[in-house]
Amino acid sequence: MNNNNHIDVDHLLGNYLAGEASPAEAIQLETWLAVSPANRQLFEQVSNIWSSLSSEENCTIPDKEAFLQEIKNRVLQPPISKTIPLKKALAFTKIAASLILIAGAVILFTVLTKKKRSPNTIAITRQTDQTILNDTLPDGSIAIINNHSLLQYPVQFTGNREVQLNGEAFFNVTPDASKPFIISVGPVHIKVIGTSFNVRKGTDSIEVVVRTGIVRMLNDKDSITLKAGNKGIYHISTQRFSILETFNVNEVAYATKIFNFENASLKEIASQLQKAYGIKIVITNKDLEACTMSSSFDNKSIEYIFEVLAMTLNIQYRIEQKTVYISGSSCT
Repeated sequence: MNNNNHIDVDHLLGNYLAGEASPAEAIQLETWLAVSPANRQLFEQVSNIWSSLSSEENCTIPDKEAFLQEIKNRVLQPPISKTIPLKKALAFTKIAASLILIAGAVILFTVLTKKKRSPNTIAITRQTDQTILNDTLPDGSIAIINNHSLLQYPVQFTGNREVQLNGEAFFNVTPDASKPFIISVGPVHIKVIGTSFNVRKGTDSIEVVVRTGIVRMLNDKDSITLKAGNKGIYHISTQRFSILETFNVNEVAYATKIFNFENASLKEIASQLQKAYGIKIVITNKDLEACTMSSSFDNKSIEYIFEVLAMTLNIQYRIEQKTVYISGSSCT
């Protein structure tokens, strides 16, 4: 069972059902489930049996032998009054044996790590395609999760409010001095009490821009403190922090819908709008890409923004569902 495209399925299922799957493992499991209906059916069988044998009220771990025997009873027992061809019977037995192997791994993982299900069971919020998700966390804090990003957090916060991020998200944290809000992004932790800020993990760096309040970035060797308007950068190659006194508001426009364009080209403006509004912009005349303008927008609709662009640059546009077409002979 462990040779399924070199993925350790037993380990993934064990972590997932025990509520200990990392964001990377959650994505890996989802990928495995999407490979074939048989994989998903196998997962559902193990998950259902595990759930039925584990009490929701006291969250006790089922006895290993009882659990395996229950699977044998449910899976290996042939249907009554039916004749099964030899080939199908052998295939059925092979699948059942694999199911028992996975179930045993789940039990052993849970027993050995002495984990019990609790309010800290991990919930996964996953981003795909070009969508942006507005999510409310258990404490009322708001997370705006950018596309191709993943945020992981408990069903309920106990003690510190700890979440894990892979990608980019903007946070508006509910103040609670007794329970700091901590975001883990690779080797870096971002610690706040109540503030609004953006976190982005790239290939070479981890960046935090602070809109309001105070934010602390730290690892096991060093730390920096950021105030409103600052940008903190953790350089992955050197494992060092640096601080910029200001940041470009367009960096977080996907979450705030606040733009400030200073002599920006139409190509640059289109790129920013595509990211923030989840649309596709097609400039039919490539000469228009170099046209420049300066303007600010504060949480305006996409229609309003294009009306301003059209009047300022002497261009035409039309919106067809999620695509905006820009045309014109010149921008004068």
